[in-house]
Amino acid sequence: MANDNEQGRTDCTLAREGLHMSTDEMGQQRSQGVQPARLATRVDAAAEEPAASLYDMVGGAAVVTAAVEELYQRALANPNLAAHFAHASVTQLKEHQRVFLTWLLGGPDDASGYSLREAHTGRGITDADFDRIVQHLVDTLTNLGVAPPLVERIIAVVEVQRAEIVGT
Repeated sequence: MANDNEQGRTDCTLAREGLHMSTDEMGQQRSQGVQPARLATRVDAAAEEPAASLYDMVGGAAVVTAAVEELYQRALANPNLAAHFAHASVTQLKEHQRVFLTWLLGGPDDASGYSLREAHTGRGITDADFDRIVQHLVDTLTNLGVAPPLVERIIAVVEVQRAEIVGT
């Protein structure tokens, strides 16, 4: 199978080019059974085997769950972010984050009716806050042993959601 650079654009390229999908569009795609991590990469149609999802490549449920735990430890310890979580159930936030990351990375879809825009509206999240969380996610995934090229692909997929979270 040819690589992404020969056959299509990678997740990172699409994110850098500003490809954004609204939550309505994501919901339509999800209802058709298409996963966002698979939307962001064009795969050679002649490939014999479907490409593994980012979810599978990162290590599945065990790694996503560990990543969410460590991500929230880091975020809550960050004085610039902690206030965003002061009036929320951290247990519920972790569960939402686990479901979101699972869905975003192409894992089993149990994210029914979840809207990023609605969840973040009025929270005062800035680009700087988003960047801090992204950096914590990079540090978390790296600490968990995820290879740098895979971390880059994951962050590119997360980055596409910025418009749904920041300034809403």
